[in-house]
Amino acid sequence: MAATKSKTRTRRDTGQRTPVPTLVEQRPSVDTPGRTVTAVTEAGCQVVKQVLSAGGGLDSAATALGMARVTLTDCARRQADLRQAIQAGNAALEERLVGSLLKQALDGFAPAAMFLLKTRFRYRETGPPDGGDERSVSVNINIPAPMTDADFRRLIDGTSVERAQDDPEGRQSGRTPNQGATR
Repeated sequence: MAATKSKTRTRRDTGQRTPVPTLVEQRPSVDTPGRTVTAVTEAGCQVVKQVLSAGGGLDSAATALGMARVTLTDCARRQADLRQAIQAGNAALEERLVGSLLKQALDGFAPAAMFLLKTRFRYRETGPPDGGDERSVSVNINIPAPMTDADFRRLIDGTSVERAQDDPEGRQSGRTPNQGATR
């Protein structure tokens, strides 16, 4: 670890100077000799965990550490302890939110109950559950062949369908039904 000058802060009520924990430090790169990389310290990992568990995102956590989000994600790629702190913070928030939703659902708030059923247990209000069922519906879409210019003109002009059916070979347009429009 690179040596860093320790910072202190003075408490207003007592006037004592206490050390400020270092959240980020520069370490030598493992991949490139002579290069340093930013690393999040253990105290920084705790800050990240606290910010995420309080509902903040990675942007807020990076700001709390005094860095950009891109730098934080780069650090997370290199540091397993930072990845664990991020996962633990997100898990703590999820636990709190699910607990709050569960309390609301048990108190009779139906939307919270439906949301929990759908997201946690893949509940569906209608139709068979995912994974297939012998009663599943099959939808077939048939796309007709392209219209000839004459057929399109008849459609636009409002010529009746019966007139178009009276000329199935396309004699009035000079084309057979299988011939496409040429330009």
